[in-house]
Parts: sequence; structure tokens; C-alpha cells
Amino acid sequence: MKQLVLIAVILVVGWILVDVFTVAVDHREWAVISFFGKIQRVIEEPGLAFVIPFSTVNKVSNQLKEYATNQPSETVTGDKKNILVSYFARYRVRSPVTYLQTIGQSDQRAETALGNVFYSELKTEVSKHALEEIVAGRDLLSRAVLARAAPLVAPFGVELKDFRIKRTDLPNNVIESVYQRMRAERAQMAQTYRSEGEREKVTLQADADRREREILSEAERKKKELLGGADAEALRTLQEAYGADQEFALFLRTLDVYRATFLSGGSRLVLSTGSDFLRYLNSSAPTK
Repeated sequence: MKQLVLIAVILVVGWILVDVFTVAVDHREWAVISFFGKIQRVIEEPGLAFVIPFSTVNKVSNQLKEYATNQPSETVTGDKKNILVSYFARYRVRSPVTYLQTIGQSDQRAETALGNVFYSELKTEVSKHALEEIVAGRDLLSRAVLARAAPLVAPFGVELKDFRIKRTDLPNNVIESVYQRMRAERAQMAQTYRSEGEREKVTLQADADRREREILSEAERKKKELLGGADAEALRTLQEAYGADQEFALFLRTLDVYRATFLSGGSRLVLSTGSDFLRYLNSSAPTK
């Protein structure tokens, strides 16, 4: 019985000594050892480490942490419109000593300090851009805020790894007015496009009409040239034919006169049978 009590006493004393002289460090954290308020060292390697008895041990996570807004933050754009922005950031503690000295152990205090920096730089960047630029270029805006905020959180012993805008919204009281303005702008743009299209149509139609007149005029000119050439060639051919046979030429001219006289239907001639005008008709009459 005495042996059991002795073993129990030894185990209790051993546990107390281990608890007093050692500290267990997880691989996901650092241990900052202080003695009477003065920081002695930082234990970065995981495992058991010996410390001075009655030292103060503060654990600081070395994991990647995330800050996210619970409620959208309201700010004003460059074109004076209220906008609600939801965002998140990822950061990691790089200097546990600086982190404890500036922020302390409180996660709430850390989020408040970092959140103030993020919101301030977000407002600054949003105020430089119009609403449409912000909606269309959230990635560019996120990178700009990240570049501005990173050096401002470094004095807290924190390295800012990422900053992203998740969503942008308009307050309910301005959504309808913005939609109405956008509709009016689009209607005006549509009317402008229609007017420009109509003006272009008139210009093209006038040019097409001018080209049509030019083409028809050129075609008419060529037609007259061809007809004139054809008439000249026909006249030349007739003249050659007439010159080759005078009697045949006289016969053709007489036939033309017969055609003009007898086909008109309104002429009446009284001629003697011996008239030269009737010579070819008499010669074609059957003999008895």
C-alpha cells in the first residue's frame, strides 16, 4: 500500500515538474516565452521544450487565417453612388513577437485592427472608380487593395496573402433609380445608333443612286455609239451595194416608195398606166 502511495506521489510530482519546466508546442503554432513581462525567446519547432519555471507562455498560430465581413460594408464610388461590398482576406502571422506586442492574444482585437485597415483602403480605391468600372473590374480593384493594405498590416507582424471582393450590391433605396438611369442611357444610345444608321443609309442610297445614273448614262452613251456605228456600217454596205448595181438600187428605192404609199391607207393616186412610178408593178403583172 505504501509503495502505491509512493508511486502516486512520484507521478504527481513528476507531472508538476514537467508542467513547470516544459512546454508542448504544436506544429501549427509558435510559443513565445516571457518571464516577468520580458520576452525571452520564441519556440518554433514542435515538441517539448524546457522553460524557466513560472514563465508565461503565449501561443500564436502560424496557420493561414481568413478574415471575412459578416455584413457588407457600405462605401461611395467615384461617381457618388452608394455601394455595398462584401470581401475577405487571408493572412499569416510572420512575427509572433510583433503580433503579441501590437495586437495581443485576442482574435477579436486582431480582426478589428486588420478590418479597419482593409475597410479604409477599400474605401480609398472604390472612391477612385465609377460604379460600372467596379462591377466589371472587381479583380483589378482587389489587387489594388491588396497592394495598398499589405504594407499597412506588416507592422502588426502580419503578412497579407490575399484580398478578394466577393460581391458588390446597391442599397435597396437606390437600385430602382440606377436601373431607370441605365434604361434611359441605353435608350439614348439606341436612338443614337438608329440615327447614325439612318444617316448612313441615306448616304449609301444617294451614292448608289449616283452610281446607277452614271452606269446608265455610260450604257446609253455606248448604246448610241454602237447604234451609230451600226447605222454607218449599214449605210456603207448599202452604198456599196447600190454602187455595184444601179438598177437594183433603183428597184429597192421604188419598193420603199411603194411600201410608204400603199401601206399608209390614206393615200389615193390617179396615174396613167404608162407612168414610170408603175413601171415595176406593170412588169410584174401576168401577161395574157
